[in-house]
Amino acid sequence: QGIGPISTPRNRRLTASILRRADGIVVRDAKSRDLLLEIGVPDKLIVVTADHETGGMGMASLRHHYNQRLDLLAHQRMSKDAFAEWTSSVIKSGNAPAWEDMKGELARRVGLFGAVAVDEADEEALKALYETTLSHMGGDKKSTLYSSFDRFTDKVYDLMSALTGVGWTTGDHSGAVVPVFAEGEGQQLFAPAQDNVDIPVKIMKAVGL
Repeated sequence: QGIGPISTPRNRRLTASILRRADGIVVRDAKSRDLLLEIGVPDKLIVVTADHETGGMGMASLRHHYNQRLDLLAHQRMSKDAFAEWTSSVIKSGNAPAWEDMKGELARRVGLFGAVAVDEADEEALKALYETTLSHMGGDKKSTLYSSFDRFTDKVYDLMSALTGVGWTTGDHSGAVVPVFAEGEGQQLFAPAQDNVDIPVKIMKAVGL
């Protein structure tokens, strides 16, 4: 976990006093590790690692294969989360734009119907989802590990991925490796690549538990 901020001298002393009794400490970033050393926690064994990577970015699409149009991403002005919040506010206001006006908003905020050309079939699919989302006050949601999106927003960004050749292979954790750094007694146990579930086992072994 992260450590800090610990601002007052009294809290720094109390934190150090408690943590010195631990056999081992696992933190998730280098700044936390540095803070531990700064307040006087000995580095018998400090392990720094990360949560699973999330996103799974893929550089290909069924439409363009490996011929990406990365230049088109320069016209995307909003993240998916920000666009979903904007869509929700528009729906709640009761003043949602007509479809032709929404196309203008999409061109300005994302690039679709502007720099990013949209064919008739994709437009019909987007329009249908937009109208469904409006009529159902947001409709059902598509959930990922950390967020949920209305179906219209989800389709907008799926279409951007398809048209630019850059996509996301998962909305959850991917299988990408993350770094592990160990310093102190038993650090050699963490040298090879390992499954993340082996890390706590190796920590316990290093501290003699």
